[in-house]
Amino acid sequence: MDGAGISVYGCPGLVKMNDNRTKDSYRSGKSLRILVVEDHSDTLQALSRLLAHFGHEISLADGAQNALNAIESEEFDVVLCDIVLPDGSGYDVVAHAKRKGPVTAVALSGFAATEDIER
Repeated sequence: MDGAGISVYGCPGLVKMNDNRTKDSYRSGKSLRILVVEDHSDTLQALSRLLAHFGHEISLADGAQNALNAIESEEFDVVLCDIVLPDGSGYDVVAHAKRKGPVTAVALSGFAATEDIER
């Protein structure tokens, strides 16, 4: 596709794992409970397969409301969430997950606006 591309932004040295389960799992290779929130089905399936391949327990949500429902009914170590969802904001999903308990959050976006990168 002409004009299609991907941008990856990293913050080396800024990532701080403050959740003991996440840190211990990373070091020992144990399975993490990961909620993947993404409204594009191909991306959702690709992320799910990749993470499951590494032995993680994956739950899927295709929108904000489904993600909020999953967060209420299960505990997660990581929430991997699209920022722009058809029925809400990924920021709101992550904020809700963090209010419920300690969780590591990873934001995804196909539309990397400067304000989203800074946030």
